[in-house]
Amino acid sequence: MSVGSAVVRAVFVLGRTIFGGLLAYMGVKNLQNLSGRIAYAEAKEIPNPKVLVPASSGALIAGGVGIALWKYPRLAAAGVATFLAGVTPTMHDFWNMEDEDRMNERNAFLKNAALFGAALALLGSGNGAHPNASPAVETAEADDTEAVETVDKVE
Repeated sequence: MSVGSAVVRAVFVLGRTIFGGLLAYMGVKNLQNLSGRIAYAEAKEIPNPKVLVPASSGALIAGGVGIALWKYPRLAAAGVATFLAGVTPTMHDFWNMEDEDRMNERNAFLKNAALFGAALALLGSGNGAHPNASPAVETAEADDTEAVETVDKVE
């Protein structure tokens, strides 16, 4: 493995570990403040919040751990993306808010949208994709005699 390839792998492992670890942390914090999270979901008129809030928090933890450890990466990333796709527009509906509430909800919405984009990127890179796959890189690596390993084998 070349030095450049090792650096790319290290950056990918670091990035997915930070991303997954923080997602899992967010899920744990939701569970630690479960009554507050349920009350917030009730205020947003989310149906059955006593079931959905802990279930979605558990899904966030499972997805975050799966991404961090790169175990079942597509399933983990799909779970996180699904969580964010459902939670973001319902819980952070800034367009229905005024003044400071609008700004706070917009910031939370944009943060979640960025996390959603990252989850989609990882969803596309799971199970066999090379972490720096792009048409230009694939062409350059096709000319290399060194075999390209997949990110799934990174531990």
